[in-house]
Amino acid sequence: AGISETFETLPPFWTSFALTTNAMFGPSILAMPIAFAGLGPVLGVAVLIALACVNALTYGYLAAACARNSGIARGSGTIGSIATDFLGAVPAKALQIALFAFCALVVFVIFVGFGAAVGQMTGLYEGLCVGVIFCVVAFVLSRKTLNLTITSGLVVGSVNLMMLTVIMVLVLFQTPLA
Repeated sequence: AGISETFETLPPFWTSFALTTNAMFGPSILAMPIAFAGLGPVLGVAVLIALACVNALTYGYLAAACARNSGIARGSGTIGSIATDFLGAVPAKALQIALFAFCALVVFVIFVGFGAAVGQMTGLYEGLCVGVIFCVVAFVLSRKTLNLTITSGLVVGSVNLMMLTVIMVLVLFQTPLA
């Protein structure tokens, strides 16, 4: 409750900063050391820097678009209103449909992947694990408050960042730089 209270009382800039940082350091970042292991440290760091630059540009352009959108300034803006302002109604609708499809696919993959991992670890039927995870998520969403959801997301993002730091330190002391 104390952590949630801290996040709820942050000024809007720091809330946005925390959510953006959490989005950049989500669970998938833990797979990066494995993905870059074959590249070596120098090329791996170079690719990571290039991807970070692309990510920073993307967030910068999104922030500029949000700053120019009157709906965002009033607190009622959405990605759809931003897209409508900059692209027009038809492309904005196409973007909304594409984003919905992408998010639905990502949620499906996360449910199945996490359910399969939990099922394999516990020996339970994987479909049952997926169903239980779905019910927990549906319950959290039915509460119609995002306070706990945002706090738990930020805590998970922070834990992921700490785990990534530990992985990098361990690898640094076990792998020669040449």
